[in-house]
Amino acid sequence: MSITDAHKDLLKQTPFWNFFQLFYNKQMERENLKKTTGSVTEVISKYSYLCGGFIIGGTVLGLSGKDVAITFGMPLNGRTVMPFPHRNDLDCTRSRFAIEYFQGSKTITKKAIENNIKETVKIVGKEMDFVKLLIFFMATTVFFPNAAGTVQCSLLQYIKDFKTMNNVSWPKTIRGYLMESIQKNQGEPSKVSGCVIQLLYLVCEHSKILNQIEEQRNAFPRAARWSLKSIGDSIKVALGTLKESDVSEEFLIELSEEEKKLTIVEEEEEESEFEEEDPVTECRKLQGKVTVLEKEKRELEKIGREKDGIIRKNEEELERTKAEFEMFKKEAEKREMEIEEMKKKLEEEINQLKNYHYAIEETKEFIEAMPLDQWCPQEDIYDGQKENKEEVGEDNEPNTEKKEKKDGEEIKEEEKEMSEKKRSMIVRIKRRGDRIEKKLDSDFVDEPLINMKRKQEKTKLEERKKKRIEERKEKENKKEEEKKRKEEEKKKKEEEKKRKEEEKKKKEEEKKRKEEEKKKKEEEKKRKEEEKKKKEEEKKRKEEEKKKKEEEKKRKEEEKKKKEEEKKRKEEEKKKKEEEKNMSTDMLRSNKRKVEGEKKEKNKKQKEENIKLQNVTRSELWKHLDNNQKKVVKSFFDNATKWTTVWGNAEAKIMILGKAVEDLMFNRYIDTQVIDFWMYKLSTSELQLHSVFISSSVYLYMRMGSEENVQRYLDDVIMKVNENTQYIFFPFNTSRSDDTFEGFHWTLLQFDWSQPEWIHYNSMIHHTKERCLNDAAKLMQRALIPINERRRMLKLDIAPTDAQIISIQCQQQQEWPDCAMYVCKYMEDALNGKFELNTPEKDVAEQMQAKRALMTYYLCGDPHFSWSIEDDPERLIAIVEEAERNN
Repeated sequence: MSITDAHKDLLKQTPFWNFFQLFYNKQMERENLKKTTGSVTEVISKYSYLCGGFIIGGTVLGLSGKDVAITFGMPLNGRTVMPFPHRNDLDCTRSRFAIEYFQGSKTITKKAIENNIKETVKIVGKEMDFVKLLIFFMATTVFFPNAAGTVQCSLLQYIKDFKTMNNVSWPKTIRGYLMESIQKNQGEPSKVSGCVIQLLYLVCEHSKILNQIEEQRNAFPRAARWSLKSIGDSIKVALGTLKESDVSEEFLIELSEEEKKLTIVEEEEEESEFEEEDPVTECRKLQGKVTVLEKEKRELEKIGREKDGIIRKNEEELERTKAEFEMFKKEAEKREMEIEEMKKKLEEEINQLKNYHYAIEETKEFIEAMPLDQWCPQEDIYDGQKENKEEVGEDNEPNTEKKEKKDGEEIKEEEKEMSEKKRSMIVRIKRRGDRIEKKLDSDFVDEPLINMKRKQEKTKLEERKKKRIEERKEKENKKEEEKKRKEEEKKKKEEEKKRKEEEKKKKEEEKKRKEEEKKKKEEEKKRKEEEKKKKEEEKKRKEEEKKKKEEEKKRKEEEKKKKEEEKKRKEEEKKKKEEEKNMSTDMLRSNKRKVEGEKKEKNKKQKEENIKLQNVTRSELWKHLDNNQKKVVKSFFDNATKWTTVWGNAEAKIMILGKAVEDLMFNRYIDTQVIDFWMYKLSTSELQLHSVFISSSVYLYMRMGSEENVQRYLDDVIMKVNENTQYIFFPFNTSRSDDTFEGFHWTLLQFDWSQPEWIHYNSMIHHTKERCLNDAAKLMQRALIPINERRRMLKLDIAPTDAQIISIQCQQQQEWPDCAMYVCKYMEDALNGKFELNTPEKDVAEQMQAKRALMTYYLCGDPHFSWSIEDDPERLIAIVEEAERNN
C-alpha cells in the first residue's frame, strides 16, 4: 500500500505523524511491536495500589503522560478526554462517515478498518477519510487495544477535524485509559486492556535492563530504539534480579530539544473527561479501592505473621546451635589436652629411640674394632664350618637351626651370670654376632678365603651397580627420548593449530573486508538516495512555493471577481428599482386581474366545499389499517368534505385539508403540508436528537424571489441552532423546467452539523439526478449564509462554500407517486441510523402503501390537533383562519 503526497500532507497535521513516519520511513517494522504476554503480565503484577506505581528493583516507577509522549512522539499539551464515552449526545454512529464505512455500527472490528483502508487509499477525494481510518487502526492495535480487537465508533468525535484532534492530549488520554484498566483489574493482569506495550518501554527508559538497538540509538520517537520481543525476553528473566541502583525515577537518557518541546504544557486548567463521572460511579470506584487496600493489608499482615514465625524458628535454631557450639568447644579443648599429652609421650619415645640408636652405633663401632678371635675362638669357627658342610643340601645353603639352638642356650647361661647392667648390651652384641657367623659359615673357611670372597662379592656388587646404573641411564634416555618425541608432537600440533587459526583469521579478515566494502557501497547508495531525496524535496518545495503563488494569485482574482460581482449586483438592484417604478402602472392592471382570479377561485371553492370525499373502503390501502384505525378514518371520510380541516396547528403553521388525506389514501401526489406535518411529528419524537427541520416550501420561496419568507423559514430557524445539533433536513421540490413552479419530484438534502457534510437522498436517482443535484446546490449556497454566520457565533469551523454534495445510495421508489413518502422515510432512517438497502422492491412498495395508510390515521386520530365531529365549529374556523394568515 502506497500513500500520496496529499495523504502525507494531511497526516502531518495530526498529532500522530511522528509515530506513523517510523513505519513510513521504514525505521521500524511491525515485528518490533510484537510483545510477549508473559512479560506484560509480569510488569502489571508489580503495580501497587498503595504506592500508585510499579515497584521495579525496589524503586516505585509511576507512569505519566510524559512517558507516553516521549515514547510515541505526541505533544503533551491539550485536554484529557474519555476515548469512548457512553453519552447519547456524543453518539457518532449516525454520522456520514460511520454510515458509509461501518453501516452505523457502534463497535468496529480491526478487519473492517483494514478493508476500508485498502479501498479508500485508491480513491481521489477521500484523503481525509483515509486519515481517520488510519487513526482508527492505530487505536485498535497500539493505543487502545483489547482482547476482542475492536474499537468504539464514539472515538470519531475527537478526530473529526484537525482542530479537535490537536486540542486533545493523547498521551494523557492513553495513560488514563491504561491506568484505569489496571486499577479495575487489580489481581487479574491478563484482563487489562489499553496500551500495555508502554509499560515495557517504561521499564527500558528507567532501568539498565536492556541496551538500545545500535542503529536506532538517536531515533525519534523512542519507540524505535528497542525491540519489544527482546524487551520481553529480558524482562521475563531479569525483572526479579534488578537492584535499586539499576533503576531511576528519571529518564536515564537525557531528552533532546525536540522531545522537550513535546512535553511543554500550557499553564491552563486542563479539562479532564475522566473526572466527569457521577457521584455513584465515583463512590463505587472508591469502594473498589478500599476493598483492594484491605486485601493488600490482609496480605501484609499474613506476610508479617509468617515472618514472625520464621524469626522465632531462627532464634530457637540459633540457641540450639549455640549449645552445640559450646559442647563441641569443650570436646575440642579435651582433644587438645589429649593431643598435648600424646605429643609429650611421642617426644619421650623419640628420645628413647635416639638413645637406642646411639647405643647401637656404639656397639657397632665396638664390634668392628674388636678382633674376631677375642669374641669367637678359632676352633669354634672350624667346628661350625664342619657342621655346616654336613648340613648343606642340594641347594648348597647352610642349615643353621642347630647352631642357633646352641647359641641360644649359651646366651641364656651367660645372661644368668652377667649383671643386669650389661645384659642389654650383650644381647645386642650376640645378635650382631649371629648375623656375622652366618656369613662366615656360608662364605669362607679361613681368612684368605674370606678376603677373596669379599673381593669377589665386591666386584659382583660393583658390576651389579654398574649394570643398574646403565639400565637406569638407558631407561632415563628412553624416557627423555619419549618425552622429546611427545614434545615434538605437541609442538607440531600447536603449529598446526596456529596455522588453522591464522587461516581462520585470514578468512574472517577477508569476510570483514568484504562486509566493509558492502557497507561502503550501501552507504554510497544511501548517500546518493539522500541526495536524490533532497533534490526531490527541493523540487517539491519549489513546486509548493509555485502553487502558493498561484493560489495567492487565484485568491486575488477571486476577490477581484467578488468585487465585480458585488458591483454588478448593486447595478442590478438599481435597475430593478427603476423597473419597479416603471412597472407601477402595470401592477395596477395585474392587481385587477388577480382580484378577478381570486373571485373565480372563491366561487370554485364554494362549489367544492359541498363535494364529499370518496368512499375510503374502496382504497387499496384500506387493508393496511386495523379495526380501530378503520373506524377513525371512516368517520372522517363519511362526514367531511375536501375543504374540511383534518389537522391544524397554529404554532407549527400547518393546516391539512380533507383533499390531502384523500390523496394519501388513493395513491396521489402529496402536498407540502403533509411533509411539514411528518417533520413536526419527528421533531416531537425521541428520535430527533437535536435535529432541525426546514419547511418544505423554502426552496419554492427562493425561486419565487420571496426573500421575506426565506428569511422567516430558513435564516431565523438556523440562527436558533446550538452546538449539540446533529442534522439539518431540507426537503425540496424540483420542477420540470426552470420556467414553471409546478411540482414534479421531491428529494431530501441533509446537512451534518458536526462534520460538516452535505448528503442528498433521491428516490429516482437514475432519472432526475443532475437536475435535482443542481437545485440542491442552489439551496446549499443559500443555506450556507446563515449556517456559517451561526457557526462563527458558536466559534466553530466555517463550512466550506465549495463543498461537494454526496449523492448517497438509498431505496428507490416504484410505480406510485411516492417521492414525498420516501423523503419522510429518509428523514426517519437518518435519525435511526439504519438504511435498509437489500429489501426486495415489492416489499418496499408494500411498506410505502402501509405508511400512507398509517399517516392518514395519524392525521385523523391525533387527540390534540385532529378533526372531530364533536369539536366546536368556531374553534376549527379559528384554526383555519390563523393558518391561512400565516401562510
